[in-house]
Amino acid sequence: MTQDTRTPISEGMTLFSSNLRALSPHIRPGLMERLEKEPPLNVKAVRLSNGRHNMTVEGNAVYVPDAETFAEEQLQAYGESPMRLSYSLAGLKSLDTSGPDDDNDEFSLSIIKHLQKKIQAPLSDEPAPDAIAGYGLSLGLGLGLHLQGLVTSHNFRDLIIFDPCLDTLRCSMHVIDWVPIVETLEARGGRIKFLFEMDPDLAAKAIMAFMREENFGLIDGSYIFRHYPLPVIQQTMRHLSNLKSDLIIYNGWLEDEMIHFKNGMRNFLYRDLRLLDHPLSTEKNCPAFIIGSGPSLSQDIETIKNLREKAVIFSCGSSIRILLSHGIKPDFHCELENVFSTVPVIAEVAGKFDLSGITLIASTTVHPAVFNFFEDHVVFFREGGGAVRWMQQDRSQLSHASPSCTNAGARVAIQMGFANLYLFGIDLGSTNPAKHHAEGSIYTSLADASERDRVKDMKLAIENYPLTCEGNFRELVHTSPLMTFMKNSLELLALTMPEVTIINCSDGAAIAGTKPLRSAKIILSEEADHLESKDRLLKSLEQIGKGSFISVDYLQKLEDSLVEWNRRFHAICLSDDCRDFLEFHDSIRELCDLTLPTGDIDQFDRATRILMSGTLLKILHFVRFHDLRMSDEHRKRFYEDVRETLFASLPELEARQIEIIRHFRNRLFRRSANESQDLDLMDQHFLSELCDEAGFTNDTKLLDKITRTALEQAQLPPKLIHSIQSAFYYQGRSEDLERICSSEDAESSDMAKQLIARPFKPAL
Repeated sequence: MTQDTRTPISEGMTLFSSNLRALSPHIRPGLMERLEKEPPLNVKAVRLSNGRHNMTVEGNAVYVPDAETFAEEQLQAYGESPMRLSYSLAGLKSLDTSGPDDDNDEFSLSIIKHLQKKIQAPLSDEPAPDAIAGYGLSLGLGLGLHLQGLVTSHNFRDLIIFDPCLDTLRCSMHVIDWVPIVETLEARGGRIKFLFEMDPDLAAKAIMAFMREENFGLIDGSYIFRHYPLPVIQQTMRHLSNLKSDLIIYNGWLEDEMIHFKNGMRNFLYRDLRLLDHPLSTEKNCPAFIIGSGPSLSQDIETIKNLREKAVIFSCGSSIRILLSHGIKPDFHCELENVFSTVPVIAEVAGKFDLSGITLIASTTVHPAVFNFFEDHVVFFREGGGAVRWMQQDRSQLSHASPSCTNAGARVAIQMGFANLYLFGIDLGSTNPAKHHAEGSIYTSLADASERDRVKDMKLAIENYPLTCEGNFRELVHTSPLMTFMKNSLELLALTMPEVTIINCSDGAAIAGTKPLRSAKIILSEEADHLESKDRLLKSLEQIGKGSFISVDYLQKLEDSLVEWNRRFHAICLSDDCRDFLEFHDSIRELCDLTLPTGDIDQFDRATRILMSGTLLKILHFVRFHDLRMSDEHRKRFYEDVRETLFASLPELEARQIEIIRHFRNRLFRRSANESQDLDLMDQHFLSELCDEAGFTNDTKLLDKITRTALEQAQLPPKLIHSIQSAFYYQGRSEDLERICSSEDAESSDMAKQLIARPFKPAL
């Protein structure tokens, strides 16, 4: 087809200029630079002799018979059966309350269960067609002639446009008027987000990231429109399907954040630590071995053993047991999880092997008892959480260091300056779904199933593998949503650190940005000395004395920020301006908004906004699900129930948040005032904290003193009894507690009987 030369070029350029002005606020600076500087490819917009348009790629027409007809027919078919992203309450684990409570989202579940009891209205199967959705996704841009009809006929806020070719944007700007599209979206409080990417995996991840932005609370009911069936678009849709579980992953659980804060505060209060903050100088000679416990580790153990002296070894999670059982002592051991279940895993390893000489590298949020088993400790601030932001002050977070300890190991090694990383046992799936860990891990070594369950929740260890992905050394391997999440994080790390060479020796999933290499082909420099490298690295880290990192005044500012946040939340629940769910959503979104310029939001406010974001989003998604499927008459009553329920929960919410901050503020105040640690049994909070400190720092003398003083009392509250039991457990001295309570001067004590007889479960 030929271009109609009757169209004056000045007219085309006037339309292009007008569109450029309208779209400028919606085009990221980097994309705008590409638009201005990248030369056009063989993609052209052409006007046909009948006045209609087409687009050609290397002279071949894209649309049949023309772009206008193609768009009109496509929009008509889509209007009759639009593809919408629809949550299923029964199918989404995050909104399913039929099972046991999850300790990490207890508050949101209590709200949801209360609201469920109030719902009497019948629900439709599909979202209301006229309700506003968070997003409209156009998979393909072309000449953009479908966009005006898509935006006009379907009510959504943000328009996400993905196309593999940037030239389609140039072509569209010569053909359609973007101004009414922009004005319609802006009137709804939305915007346009462009994505031009040839890699379908990266495209899918970027689209998911867009959907998790400011209108994430309105994602249920969003529209998905496929403009043309290019192979890269088809592949992107498949990747999106594999990533759909990311849409029910929330950051900022109240309970989880409080555990993060409590663990972090105790670690800074009770221990001398090294802090990994800014990047260290490049470690050129010695590579880093990052070792997970995936099934393929078994076949690489001998290679790792032979190369041990030429590499700094980072064991991650349960891989430490496998390495030690083969006589390989790692230089560093990495832990990320805040949960208590890590403690018995490490305790089991410490009971069988010598951990001296191994330096623990852990997130500040790791349970303090884990530190007991190592002589030297390095901490880092993990990315994301509000509690971490509370503690980090002017220090930086390590991006892409989660969701697993293997992600942390790779990220930490790069921050330490290693330019060459080798990955072993980081399978992120399995060639055989029946094999979930390497031989010798704690999950395969403990014969008794109940013992394994007691050591750690096995649902993560032997998770089903419902998905497949490209293999590192083979066509396909089995994987899971969790493993995919871990893989995505590693790929983003590789993408953002191109100066680092990451070599994947694991026989598992292919990891984009890494180089596959069988371990037998590894050749290392003879100059490498792992001990020299480790010593140099440790000496370059910032050292922080116990109790010196966070001050009483700092904690007071945190509390003031929380009080102000709760005041604003209280006002939203009572406001007459929030007349429906959409207005309520927008107010909550503003309360959790992190996009404000740095000058408009201080570090305390920013951290507090994150703190509750996951909890509130989960509640919003639950409310949104019902709001979209109710009749108008039932919707108003339901919305009033939502506001009343949240308002009634405010006292409990504020108490949970602030109690722990005041506890540590008072603890710091006592320490800064050099207050005597005489055992005042009337101050149960203080004494319980002393027990915890003794347990977490292996101070046996202090713990024994507290215990003997407690034995002299006629009665103590359960909290203190539990604290004493926990402290002996953390020190690995449960038998000593029984011995002390069985001594002649205590055997008749009621307290002794309670300390031994009371059922014990280690506290978080």
